[in-house]
Amino acid sequence: MDALSPASKSATTAITNHMVYLTREGKAEHICFLLALRATKTHVLPKTFKDVAKLLANSKKRWLESCLEKLKLLKDRDV
Repeated sequence: MDALSPASKSATTAITNHMVYLTREGKAEHICFLLALRATKTHVLPKTFKDVAKLLANSKKRWLESCLEKLKLLKDRDV
């Protein structure tokens, strides 16, 4: 495995620090970040709940489960 360059290490550290911040804060920015991580080049993120309803059954189920999980996290944090 190749060693990371100093710039790459710095970027990795910055990303890690930002992820820790988002996790601690638990705000909408964190949810958007997590949703963006789930996106792939071949998959477009739904922008509305109606878009989620139009997905294939397997994708729809995963999105709905994810939405419920995020809502529970928000409720647990009294947001």
